Amino acid sequence: METSIGLHGSAVEMIKRIGTQLQLPEIDDGLTVFEHINAGEPAANEIFDAYANQIALLIQNIQAITDIQRIVIGGGISAQPIVAERIREKYLAFFNGNELVKSTLTPAEIVAGNLPTMRTCSAPFITYSCNSIRRYKNMYKSTIPTGFPENFLWGGATAANQYEGAWQADGKGISTAEVVMKAEKRTEMNLGNITLADIEVAIADATDENYPKRRGVDFYHRFEEDLALMHELGIKAFRLSLAWTRIFPNGDETTPNEAGLAFYDKVFDKMAEYGIEPVVTLSHYESPIHLTVTRNGWLDRATIADFNRFTETVFKRYKGKVTYWLTFNEINTGTFGFHETGVVDAGLPFDEQLQLRYQALHHQFVASAIATKQLHEIDPDAQIGSMLARMQTYAATPNPADVQAAQLADELNLFFTDVQVRGEYPEYMNRYFATHGIKIDMAAEDEAILLANPVDFLSFSYYMTTVTSATDGEAETLGNMATGGRNPYLAASDWGWQIDPVGLRITLNELWDRYRVPLFIVENGLGAVDEIAADGQIHDQYRIDYLRQHIEQMREAIIDGVDLMGYTMWGIIDLVSFSTSEMSKRYGVVYVDQDDAGNGTLNRQKKDSFDWYQRVIATNGTALD
Repeated sequence: METSIGLHGSAVEMIKRIGTQLQLPEIDDGLTVFEHINAGEPAANEIFDAYANQIALLIQNIQAITDIQRIVIGGGISAQPIVAERIREKYLAFFNGNELVKSTLTPAEIVAGNLPTMRTCSAPFITYSCNSIRRYKNMYKSTIPTGFPENFLWGGATAANQYEGAWQADGKGISTAEVVMKAEKRTEMNLGNITLADIEVAIADATDENYPKRRGVDFYHRFEEDLALMHELGIKAFRLSLAWTRIFPNGDETTPNEAGLAFYDKVFDKMAEYGIEPVVTLSHYESPIHLTVTRNGWLDRATIADFNRFTETVFKRYKGKVTYWLTFNEINTGTFGFHETGVVDAGLPFDEQLQLRYQALHHQFVASAIATKQLHEIDPDAQIGSMLARMQTYAATPNPADVQAAQLADELNLFFTDVQVRGEYPEYMNRYFATHGIKIDMAAEDEAILLANPVDFLSFSYYMTTVTSATDGEAETLGNMATGGRNPYLAASDWGWQIDPVGLRITLNELWDRYRVPLFIVENGLGAVDEIAADGQIHDQYRIDYLRQHIEQMREAIIDGVDLMGYTMWGIIDLVSFSTSEMSKRYGVVYVDQDDAGNGTLNRQKKDSFDWYQRVIATNGTALD
């Protein structure tokens, strides 16, 4: 039988919108756009890229098609005997070289063409002839997963600015993270109230006394020791970030710092020796302070080109060494201010701060999409993902007003992945922007770039959930990274973060249902004060309990049908806290001998949780007791 399926909606409107952005002539039936593509105009090719991307998403929903005889891929153009030759060539090259197509569809003749029965400039479609079909991924199955997949990426995570130290070694420049002073209280954070005067003071101060991230825990000089511990632990993946200022000290150089590149070469080579897969974050809460001082960081569109010079450099340098990349760590926290975007806006009215922050974040969206395109061209075997700080939001009561308030909170959280995974700004943000007087300045090509270059997978951090009410007066949590209503059914950490393992299962299912791309938990864990017992050991049963409960819910989500790639617990080796810059807030299964003032030997010591996590990994998540 012959069957056609397609994306519903108006492809004409999509093409008109993109064509307008590219300043092409008036488009009535879509044919003008195809003529521009056929003529080889570079700008018009963005339309094809966006169009082909929609077809790739469609293919993602097909799991098994057997006995295929012929596949026709294209967009119909009435009264045209064939699709323009250049489009035919591009379609064939795209789909014959697309790994998703190869792995999803059984071998068959793939042709690009036109069906006269399709309406004018129809949405992307696939027509195939076969004897039996299963159209949709994850339709009814008689068997379900029983646990973690064999290739599950168990691991740990860190960030350069909290872990490496050596803040001035081998030509490294100063980053935004290294001018943020330690917090006075553990429930406070110094993230958004930085002034240029504060930055001047920090740059003039060559010590690390008030800036603990400058010292980290000295991974820069101890990476072999730490990686040996990770190898003993048995981890499959180690998430780390690259310090942009090690490779481009000021951010705007045209030639990289070879010493910085060589350091990460040594790290990746040692990881390869141990069989540990790198998961590399390109920007983890830091950017060159020089770009803040000279142009207010990501608020200036010129930072896009500088960042993508950095990404192109590392993609080429570490091709074959790194398979998994992330663009911006917890990009949604950029609404808090300076730490994510390097934008100084202290003292401005709130709505004016939001204007600057969302504009800077738009530039990061574009840079992320360009980085995705770069990676796919430089290293087709590698994958790149977005990274979200996910905080599940519950309505305080069944009152519809509370439910709606929780929905809005969720939308503001998921907006960032909507852009990076779906490739477009969601309609629901238009009202929020209008309410706060936010106007995003977009270049003509921005929407086409976003649409054509969505990420391959979605990674996120998960630490807690919160409660939202439409009315004032809800009890606030003491959490220093976010505030919200206190949930009477949940316990909280010493830092006020509400512990909710079941919320992780809810989160996984909601993200999977919304996006249908592989998920990766790249941060999760319990920050706690660890004490050395009389026997000289660290007995952190509280951490074991936390990790066990969350891993149990991960397994349940996989049985639910969620496609979960891996899990890298945060701070696998103790490091400096990002939010407060203290050492007392420890996450690791390895203890580091350093106090909040930087005193200590920096010696590493395994905690009880080390042996427990080692068993979990060795049994692929079956031995959780």
